[in-house]
Parts: sequence; structure tokens; C-alpha cells
Amino acid sequence: MKRADAWMKLLIVEDEAPIRKHIKWMLEDSGIEIWESENGRDALDVLKNNAMDIMLTDIRMPIVDGIELIQQCKILYPRLWSIVISNYAEFDLAQMALRYGAKNYLLKATINKESLVSELNQAYEDSRNQGSDKGRLDSNEQLMVQNSLFYEWQHQRINSAELIKRSLKLNVQVFQFEEPQSMFTLLEVDRFSEWCEAKFNKKTDLAIYAFMNVAVEVIKQFHPKNELFHLENARFILLDFGESNREKHTEKMEEVQLALQQFLKLESSLITGYDFTTLDSLFEMVRHSINDTRQLFYCTPACLISPNECESTSKDIDLYSFFQNMEMENDNNYTAISNLPMWIESFFDLIRYLKRPPSTVKEDLKFLITFIEKKGFAVPEDLKSEISHKQAFRLTDYKSIFERWLNEYHYLGTHRIEIVKALNYIHEQYRNKFTLDDVSNHVNISRSHFSKLFKEHQGVSVIEYVEGVRMKQARVLLRTTPLAISEIADRIGVQDIFYFSKLYKRYYKVNPSKDRSMV
Repeated sequence: MKRADAWMKLLIVEDEAPIRKHIKWMLEDSGIEIWESENGRDALDVLKNNAMDIMLTDIRMPIVDGIELIQQCKILYPRLWSIVISNYAEFDLAQMALRYGAKNYLLKATINKESLVSELNQAYEDSRNQGSDKGRLDSNEQLMVQNSLFYEWQHQRINSAELIKRSLKLNVQVFQFEEPQSMFTLLEVDRFSEWCEAKFNKKTDLAIYAFMNVAVEVIKQFHPKNELFHLENARFILLDFGESNREKHTEKMEEVQLALQQFLKLESSLITGYDFTTLDSLFEMVRHSINDTRQLFYCTPACLISPNECESTSKDIDLYSFFQNMEMENDNNYTAISNLPMWIESFFDLIRYLKRPPSTVKEDLKFLITFIEKKGFAVPEDLKSEISHKQAFRLTDYKSIFERWLNEYHYLGTHRIEIVKALNYIHEQYRNKFTLDDVSNHVNISRSHFSKLFKEHQGVSVIEYVEGVRMKQARVLLRTTPLAISEIADRIGVQDIFYFSKLYKRYYKVNPSKDRSMV
């Protein structure tokens, strides 16, 4: 066994004193100079003033754990050789530590004096044999380090000057650029947790790296300096250097979407077209826009939108006023079952318009359920429970629960399946232009037969029913939002403002502007 006096400096990082003591006992005759730390923060303080050859660290520790410690050391001390000691139950974490820069892992239950000294000997020799390349990062390490640096800056642990200093030391080029103008995109992986569980057995770190490897390969086709950074919760920033044309930038990002779907069977939603020219302007724009991804909650999955579509409304309302206006309706058939989806549709339209914080939506839905029950409908407990426990990815996830209930508990009891499909189609498409032929084709029966069938079930023609849906939605928007009347008309699928006013007056016996002033 090779040994020499103080031929190696070893830092043991372990929060349990008996284990530290046992490791020191196994190495007492090895000639290794041993230092101790009880957590990651203490270890970083030691490393700041003392150069170490090897760091032997536990994973689960208070304050700063082993994973974060290894990440920090990879940035601050790239030549430090890290070895993980772990339990059998922490195998996945040990694998994660390897991906973050640890060189090996040892199991606490099987470690002994001979194997530990042998491992440290080999580690020391390997670190010395790297020669001039020992400070050079491979592609995976490079990706990990630049994301760690970005994470440190994002959480305000370092400033821009320190980030530049460290990136120069580590030869990380992405933070060293001079471009006249560039753009970046915010990307959110749709239903990431489901994909991670199905494809990677819940190994989040591995799933993120799989995503990043594909995305990086695509964006580097456009510019070799292009990079991306992982923010958190499966959200990323994609840098498109030297691009000033918004349309071209969007086309590139569409290619990224397509590649992710093709190679990973993964959908993603993007907000494209943020400008930057310098590192400081990039950081300023990131700080300003990072919360825009919250607005994707109100979009359809796999969407691609621009930053101006993320703007929140300047006015909020008390939901009580919404339901109060619903109560004021004088339609004698308003409590009929066919109007139930209208209340639900109106409510979700309002929430979508307001773009309230996603965390408040569950509470808002309780108001809706209370209103429905007040109108005489029995909302099943399983629906309430599903809403309560649902971790919704999009607002439509909540809406689909109500739609399923409408079909299963109400429509199917009193309606033919063709009418169910027709009503669903109308409530989904009323904002758009469509014809009677479109609806009859959707339910796959002839136009004349469908018209007769619909009138028998609903008591009104298809056109009259669609007009009713649009007018009720218009009144809700008119009385509960500051939207201009022309914008309201457009939102409900009536492009002609004069025709809208005429239709509104015929339906409510008052013109829109006067109706608003009466509230």
C-alpha cells in the first residue's frame, strides 16, 4: 500500500460525529492530513482558506447538503476530487451527485479500512494523472457548471461581476459575449412530472438532462454560442444569440418544439421574443419576465405566444359581483339544465380574462360550486374532492372536471348523445365563426335532421341558442370587466359592433352602454 507523510489533504464532510470519528480511525496510519466539517456550509468555509486534494462527503446533511456542496465546489474548486459516501437507500441521490461532478461513491455499510485507503489512493493518482486537462470541463460538466452559475446569479448569491470572474476562471463562454442584439425564449415543459414518472421513473434530474441535451443540440444549429438554462419547475431560458428578427426567432423556437416532440414525445409551451444586447440587459429582462410563465396556466398546452400576451388585467373584481349578475338574469328558463354549462363557461371565461394567480383558482372554484348548489344542482362529493386534490397544469384541467360531470350526471340523463356533442361544440367554439353545417358535421347527422332534433330538445333553434350563449357571456364581461364594448363583441365571436349592439338590445331590451351604466 502506497503511503507517505501528509501526502494528501482530505476533507471529510459528515453531519454525524461517530461516522466522522470512524473514518478518521480507519485512516489514522495512512499519512493523510484530515480535515472535518459537519455540513456543506462549514465545508465551503474550510475550502475558502485551505486547498484540499480530496473531499469525502455525505449526501443528506442539514443547512447545505452534499448535492449542493458538490455543485458549488465544481464552480469554485474545479480541481477538487469529490467522493460521495451514502446509504443503500440514497443510491439515486448518489447517481445525481455523479452527474453533478462527484467522481465516485462509497456505501457506508460496506466501507472498511483497506477499501477506503485504496479508493483514496486511486483518486489521488487519477487527479494527478489528469495533468494539464484536470481543470478542463467535459460537455456535461460544462452544461452543469454554467447552469449552476446562472442559478447562483438568479438567487442573488453572486452579482454579475462575480459571475463573469468565475466564468472566465472556468472558461465558460456563454457569459462572455458581444452581440448587437439577441433574443431569448421562456420555455415550460408541459406535464413534466407525468413525463418524468413515465420515462425516467421519477428521476427528475435525469429527465432534465435528457431534455437539455436535445434542446441544446437543436439551438446550437442556429448559432454555436446558443445555450439554455434551467430555472426551476421544468422551466427554461433559451438564448438565441445575434438574432434581431422576431419572426425568424419564433420559427427557430417552433423547430425546438417539434424536435422535443419528435425525439422525446414531449410537448412544450413557449413565450418567444425577449430582447437583450448585454449580459446586464439579459439579466434585467430575465428578472422582469421570469413570472410570465405563470400566464401559460391560462393557455392551451403546446402553445407559442409573445410576451405582450402575458399581460395581466389592470382590474380585479369581487367574484360576488359576478354571481350577483348571474342571479339578476330574467330568463324564465335560466335554471333549466341546458343553462348550467353557460354558468360554468362564463365563470372560466372570467377567470381566464382576469388571469388571477393560479394558486387562487381553487378558492375561486369553491364560489362556483356554491353558486351551482344554490341554484338547485347537487354537485357530487367526488368532484369537490378531485378539485381539491388536483395539481392542475392548465386552467382547462379544472374545466374538464366540470365538463365530465355535465356529461356523466346531467346531459346523458336527459339528452341524446348527438345533442351532448353539439352543446359541447357550441360552448367550446362560440367565440369563433362557425355555421350550422359545422355543428351538424361535428355530430355526424344531416343538417335538417339535426336542426329538428336540437329544437325538440332545447326548445330553440341552433342559431337562437348560440345567440343566447354569446349574449349571456357578453353581459357578464360588460358588467364585470372594463373591456371596451368592441372588444367584448370580438371576444364572443361577433365582429360587427353595430350588429352586436342591435342583438344585445333585442335580447336585453337595452343597449350595451346603458346596461353597463345601470350596474
